[in-house]
Amino acid sequence: MKKIAILTVFIVLAFLSCDNFYNNSLGSSREYDWKQINLTTSNIEDWVRATVGNPPLARAVTDALLDKLLNENISPQEMAIYLKFAAKLAIEASNLGAAILINATELLGGIGSDNAGDFSDMLDNLQDDFNAKGGRRAAELLANLLGKSIDDQSGTPRFDPAYGDKVTASEVSEAMIVLLLGEMASDDDLNINDPSNLATMGLILVAGDPREVRVIEDRDPSPNAVAIAAYLNLIASDKTGKFESNPFTYAISTILISGDGEEKGEEEED
Repeated sequence: MKKIAILTVFIVLAFLSCDNFYNNSLGSSREYDWKQINLTTSNIEDWVRATVGNPPLARAVTDALLDKLLNENISPQEMAIYLKFAAKLAIEASNLGAAILINATELLGGIGSDNAGDFSDMLDNLQDDFNAKGGRRAAELLANLLGKSIDDQSGTPRFDPAYGDKVTASEVSEAMIVLLLGEMASDDDLNINDPSNLATMGLILVAGDPREVRVIEDRDPSPNAVAIAAYLNLIASDKTGKFESNPFTYAISTILISGDGEEKGEEEED
């Protein structure tokens, strides 16, 4: 119980530090010209802080970042710095920060043996707000940003090592919440506790050590699903234990890639 309490405080404080939900008086009705936003690796964190409580600004910063990654020669190390903030921008752009904090606090406060079920319930609780506040577009923008660091030519989407090494478990949690909600918004019948989830998204779990999530041959998964696959492969191949220690990424792993019991999902060998 002590470990769970420590994790609860840590994750909630992580969300609070990234999203100051009590300082949300910025003028959300303003419009911004993303072309006037000059992002650098030195100021990206300041820009992200300025988006708190201001979805229009978050969307403008996201557009500026996407343009930068598309049209400038960015090194993998610089890309990793920019992408660390992509999920936070998506959360602010969809105005979901406070809702995620509330649901995360409730989940962590009562977390028990059904960690995966609690996480699934949290996504269900967030879905209506996500859909109503433009979350689907935020997920699409996030997937487009992340795609600049994903190599999926082999059929197994993977992040560039520079980003995979730098991203934290909390940042992966934020991104996966947005991406999974985005997929659920695209398919009303998608239930992340259903073993057929990956196939529904055009993905397949392949047995091995570590297990891999691949794109199903002749399928064309969305950029959103490809980003989910890249994160799952990052979690599955991790040797540091950072994702196992985080209740959110642990729940995601249990649901989609752990295979603990037949009900967790089907596997195929090449």
